[in-house]
Amino acid sequence: MRDLIDAVKQLDYPTRLLFVGGGPLAEWLRRADAGLAEIELRTAIDADQMPAHYAEMDVLVLPSRTTATWAEQFGKSLCEALLCGTPVIGSISGEIPWVIETSGGGLTFPEGDAEALARQLTRLHGDTQLRTDFASVGRKGVVEHFAPRVAAKALDTLIRTAVPELGRQPDAR
Repeated sequence: MRDLIDAVKQLDYPTRLLFVGGGPLAEWLRRADAGLAEIELRTAIDADQMPAHYAEMDVLVLPSRTTATWAEQFGKSLCEALLCGTPVIGSISGEIPWVIETSGGGLTFPEGDAEALARQLTRLHGDTQLRTDFASVGRKGVVEHFAPRVAAKALDTLIRTAVPELGRQPDAR
């Protein structure tokens, strides 16, 4: 979140940042200097309410940072936002770039690089067609590559490859 705040402080146009969820940085966010950006923090949101919040966004930013003990494993919020028609920008942390590239729904930036994030935000801000294209392609990509049925089929194939006996038909006696 600090990277996102630092990025929007570099923008020369007003921006609205919508943070959804709670956590240890909530108070910091309430007091943060975001330049021309307005900050809105919504806490105590149930998972089933998230689609409405994603659909309200022009872009979802996932500025994760890898640490010695943690890296973004998948970035489920990226897929959820894309399914709601919202393009995404994510840091090159863990599996974020793979999800964005596979879905085709957005842009990436080096983790911790607020200047690069500001450039990506400006790129999307100035190009409505690009946002529309990312949203459309990304939604289709999520359905084709990350839907539960697709994941289940891939897992089944992996298991049957790893344990060949599972793929054999029982003897017809």
